[in-house]
Amino acid sequence: MKEIIGVRFRPNGKIYYFDPQNFEVEAGSFFIVEPTTEQAYGKVLQGRREVEEGKITASLKPIIRIATEDDTRRYEDNKKKSKRAFGICLEKIAKHKLDMKLIDMNQENRSKGVQIVESVVDMAHRLNLPIIAEGVETPEQVSMLQAADCLYSQGYYFFKPMPVENAEKLLADPTNQDYWDLRRDLMRRDRRVENPGTEKTALALQAYQIFTDNVLEISLLNLATGAYRVIKRDARLLGADLEKEEDFVNYCDRLVNEKIVHEEDTDLFLEQTDLEALRSVLYHATAPEFYRYRENVSGQYIWVTTEVLPCRGCCAQNPWATVLVRNDAQADQLSEELDFSYSHDTLTGLANRSRYEADLRELPNSGYESVVCTYIDVVGMHEVNEHLGHRSGDTLLCCLANAARKFFATSRVYRIGSDEFVILTPNEPPYSVWSTADRMRAFLKEKDYAISVGIQQTADLRHLDEAVAKAEAAMRQDRQAYYDHNGRARQLEGLNEKMERTLQEKRDAEHFLRVLAPKYKTVIVVDLQQDTVRPIIVPDYFQSVLDTCGGSFRAALTNYRDKLVAPEDRENFAKLFDFGLVRSTVFSSNLLEHRYRKTDGRSFCIRVTPYSRSGSHINEVLWIFADEEVE
Repeated sequence: MKEIIGVRFRPNGKIYYFDPQNFEVEAGSFFIVEPTTEQAYGKVLQGRREVEEGKITASLKPIIRIATEDDTRRYEDNKKKSKRAFGICLEKIAKHKLDMKLIDMNQENRSKGVQIVESVVDMAHRLNLPIIAEGVETPEQVSMLQAADCLYSQGYYFFKPMPVENAEKLLADPTNQDYWDLRRDLMRRDRRVENPGTEKTALALQAYQIFTDNVLEISLLNLATGAYRVIKRDARLLGADLEKEEDFVNYCDRLVNEKIVHEEDTDLFLEQTDLEALRSVLYHATAPEFYRYRENVSGQYIWVTTEVLPCRGCCAQNPWATVLVRNDAQADQLSEELDFSYSHDTLTGLANRSRYEADLRELPNSGYESVVCTYIDVVGMHEVNEHLGHRSGDTLLCCLANAARKFFATSRVYRIGSDEFVILTPNEPPYSVWSTADRMRAFLKEKDYAISVGIQQTADLRHLDEAVAKAEAAMRQDRQAYYDHNGRARQLEGLNEKMERTLQEKRDAEHFLRVLAPKYKTVIVVDLQQDTVRPIIVPDYFQSVLDTCGGSFRAALTNYRDKLVAPEDRENFAKLFDFGLVRSTVFSSNLLEHRYRKTDGRSFCIRVTPYSRSGSHINEVLWIFADEEVE
């Protein structure tokens, strides 16, 4: 298993995965990473989680460091400069009366820009013209171009300007996956390589990169001649030497004769894979051909789906097709994960605006007699972010989301904006929903949070959006009434009081630690699973040991034993290195104590207690190093 985190570089952009190293990573924090050849400022959307190493499709790059205030300031300055540059470009276009339109590829019009790119690529393919996209700078742009069937692109994402000698070395190396020889690829009319060990065609490489971790087999098929080349075949499939089979008919016959295909499916399998039948279906077709059968994988038969995808303009002169064999369960799981990611908010886990708009279209056919629309807005979200920080704002949103799940358990709850939520409750009277909303409001008030609520019932589900608009208008009236009654000054006063309480608690804790410091030499929180340390009281010499050991507590503890523990106590001290034993002892008896003498003759005691018995800190324990000779 391998630990990963999900990082996003642009709002609503694609999530990329990195190795968190020993950094303390939480959703919403910011880090400096190196996705390509330059460092970038990214926000963590998905905290630590473990995945099987086989599911990681590319080399996992590590986090470089935690983002500083200077990094954040530079990032915000660059955003402002980008807007200013966009305005200057618009002025120059107007001044010189250029017949062009400048497109700002933000989230609102991104789909339009992608449609323009896809249209240009499609037009080039229809005219049988080669096409190259220039100015590619991010992995997201590469993925978008590949999805649009644009095989060739160039830009800073691949390489920066370089000396002539470096460029000559690059051109002489055909194995580099970021450099494809366009002339060689277009001249190779049968799209096959002379030496499969040194290079792949652009089509094969693209298919390999996209599908390799989600399919059992990828192959190229010449529908005219039956020539067949296996690009990737999963090691779990029987018949390892089938990779060398270059004739499709022989390949299918061997699958049957060697009982790799289930004997009950052989007749249908041979009928569906008949080369003449495939030609008649796929020539001049754009849709793939599907067929299902049971295949022996790791000693047991499972259902697989084979897809034969014709190339663009597939015909007798261009007879190539891509053959994909995939496990249906894998495809279903991948589809579910993508669907959930597309339809749910990453912070709160609630359904997002995309799911909300889809449900508005589907609800008229649901059979419900009526729906009550509840529109909720967080009061003072801007002030919370300004005075207490965005992490406090995220905590507020998650608290509201959890409250909505608790009080509206049978309803559909959506986060449709930064601090706006919609709840759709079918077949309930409005007074019942009002009662539930009031209980939720009281619950949040106990936590010093306030919300504005608007409610509207409708039996006309075909115009449900109108009911939502009325609920929003009612919410705005409720919010105005709140401000008229409480006033913004009172709200800011409450926020200042909360911030002052937090600061006072911090000062009290620091004073308490100073009083304890003479006796308790070192106090740290240790994650026994990750072997990481979070310091509370750490003397300089132990901090330097931690730094030397790269933050590893086990390595630092070993260094501490070898240099500071008396030789006669070192063997017994080594029992503390068994973190599994430490964890079981601590969580069964609530305390582990270990006494020893240091090389200077003083008596010390290590006490280990649980830090938390639930949640994300379940693997953390508190280590206290106490000088027993200090009263």
